[in-house]
Amino acid sequence: MFLNNLKQKLTNPKVNIRLRTLLIVLFVVQVTGVVSLVSYLYYRSQRQTIEQTAHKLTEEVGNEVSTHLDNYLKIPHQMIALNKAAIETGKLDFTNLSQLQQKFWQQMQIFDPTPTAITFSTPEGEFIAIGYNRGTGIIQGEYSQGKYILGKLEGTPPGNRNYYLLDESGRPQNLVQSLPNWDVRERPWYQEAVKLNKQTWATIYPLAGLPLASLAAVTPVYSRGEFQGVLCSDILLSDINLFLAELDFSPEGQAFIIDRLGNIVATSTREQPFVKNIDGEVLIRLEATESQDLITRTVAQKLEQKWNNLDSIKDPEFLAFQTRQYRRKIDPLPRSKPLHNLQDIKLNKSSLFSIRPRLFSPKYFVQVVPYRDEYGLDWLIAVVIPETDYMGQINAIISRTIAGAVLALIGSTFIGIFVTRLMTKPILNLRDAMAKFSRSLELDINIQPTPILEVQQLKTSFLEMANQLNLSFSETQ
Repeated sequence: MFLNNLKQKLTNPKVNIRLRTLLIVLFVVQVTGVVSLVSYLYYRSQRQTIEQTAHKLTEEVGNEVSTHLDNYLKIPHQMIALNKAAIETGKLDFTNLSQLQQKFWQQMQIFDPTPTAITFSTPEGEFIAIGYNRGTGIIQGEYSQGKYILGKLEGTPPGNRNYYLLDESGRPQNLVQSLPNWDVRERPWYQEAVKLNKQTWATIYPLAGLPLASLAAVTPVYSRGEFQGVLCSDILLSDINLFLAELDFSPEGQAFIIDRLGNIVATSTREQPFVKNIDGEVLIRLEATESQDLITRTVAQKLEQKWNNLDSIKDPEFLAFQTRQYRRKIDPLPRSKPLHNLQDIKLNKSSLFSIRPRLFSPKYFVQVVPYRDEYGLDWLIAVVIPETDYMGQINAIISRTIAGAVLALIGSTFIGIFVTRLMTKPILNLRDAMAKFSRSLELDINIQPTPILEVQQLKTSFLEMANQLNLSFSETQ
């Protein structure tokens, strides 16, 4: 279509255009088109390279998280399996709680990384527990951080669950906390161990009513065929949060773990996996699609859109997608001041203007890695890198592309001018010679030599024609 229109204009006798202008324009258009196409292809290849880099990086981080989970989550099961074998073979007297206390204290110092606690509970409601307080559990206060804690029942169940600090020899010292009306048999991990009757992971549960999630490895214990109690070794999922938060792979990226129902297990944003229900009384699991974090929520929603059932994700998957979102600008609040309601937002004239939503389409690179173990865990690890992390590279590519195109355009323009001058100068010279000859019939003209064959031929033909005309005029006279 374009070529046909151009041909019609060039063959129109009413259109007058200089040869030099035509040649320069055609030369510049051709070079600009080629440079633009090459620049576009280069830009696309660089974008693909960035996506491949993100794919490789998220895959490596996903494998790193899987390896960490393997090493971290095997410790609780090793502890309860070791003690279960000792009890069932008679090497450890489960009726002697003092002996269990000393044994558990020694094991907590040997195993690395250290679990949160190890517990033995009896069908009568008795229990003994040794825990290590990192300052994130139910024992609060700097005085107990980094210390080993003894937990035991005092009184007839439901009685008081008392916590004591242990000295360097594992002996209990001062009482640091007491929880009344405690019955270990009502704990979800105890009931699941009895119900499932095998070594397994219990369902994630909140720790003593706090929004801290605990994951417990449990197993029933038998002696001579009779049920004697439940061994439990648990960890706080906040420890996994800490590991994910310390991953240094992306300025704005994140990693999170969800179960097959879409509930948050752990996240690098350290968002707690339990929230209060509407009444504010019961702690319930937080779905990733309801997360307060924009990236977590967006990626979780995309996973549910792509796979209606998260159980269908059997192998590692990589996806890159864009999503339209509305971003609002408001006066930022200090991090130390949480936002509880809209009254906390101080608006002025500028913020009233900037609060208008602006549509933007961020792109995300996501690697989803299934994680399973022999004791029933079935999670999904999601590693996310926003494209904004690569905007520096992308902007550099765009800048180089534009700069290259501009330089090519300038260069092609100068080259076009030079070439067209080289082509048109002898033609113009020949034109002037013909005009002079038509006026005076003189051949005493200087026609400059040219390397262009067609112009040489035209020059020769003109000279021959002029000679013939002069000869004819001479004969006539």
